[in-house]
Amino acid sequence: MTANNGLYEVELVATTKSNGTVLRAPTNEAGLVPFCKDTCYGDLKLKIWEHTKSHQRGKVILDVSSDSAALEVGGGPWYNTWKKQSSSPSLLRQLLGIPLDVEEIFNPLPIVKPPGL
Repeated sequence: MTANNGLYEVELVATTKSNGTVLRAPTNEAGLVPFCKDTCYGDLKLKIWEHTKSHQRGKVILDVSSDSAALEVGGGPWYNTWKKQSSSPSLLRQLLGIPLDVEEIFNPLPIVKPPGL
């Protein structure tokens, strides 16, 4: 899965060799029924790049992975691949583009700082 907002590009890749376990999921038609297959043995890779002025991938700013990702590996009604595009109001896009040092925000009140930040 990839996403791009002009300033950054994100790539999320999830794979697994596990067949998964059937789980019950809520449905409109039949209530809680066996409907999807999930696994907690997924490999997940996340990369984020800054974009150059020519809108090409530039500096990698995050490159992380996990070998214990929870993934959905089967079920319906989404049996084919899909591609979607989203849009945001201009003001929201501008706000999301503001550089923000979240760690600095919590430094005056370390008691409310989320774990791992």
